[in-house]
Amino acid sequence: MKKLMVAALLSLALFSLLSCSVSKSAFDTTRIKAGMSKKAVIEQLGKPYKTEFFTNNYSEVIERLQYIKFVLGNPYEVHYLEFRNDKLISLTSPPPVSNQRDHHTNELQP
Repeated sequence: MKKLMVAALLSLALFSLLSCSVSKSAFDTTRIKAGMSKKAVIEQLGKPYKTEFFTNNYSEVIERLQYIKFVLGNPYEVHYLEFRNDKLISLTSPPPVSNQRDHHTNELQP
C-alpha cells in the first residue's frame, strides 16, 4: 500500500512538472527578426532538429531549419525558419497537433 502511494505521488509530481514545462515556448523567437543571418539565428536558438533545401517558384534555393520540442516522445512545438542567401525570410509556427483521441472511436481529435 505504501509503495502504491509513493508511486502515485511520484506520478503526480512528474505530471505537474511536465505541465509546467510545456506552458511556455521552448524557443524564444522574440529576438528573431527578418534579415538575420543563419549563424545569428542558430546562436539564439541552438542547433536545429533538421535542415532542408528546396527551390522556390523563382528558382531560388531556400534553406529551411526545423526546430522541434518533444514532450513524452511526441512533437509539441514546431518552428520553421527559411533563409535565402543566408538571410532569414520566414518564421512560421503551425498550431500544435492534437494527440487526444475520442474514447469511443479511438480516432484523433482535430
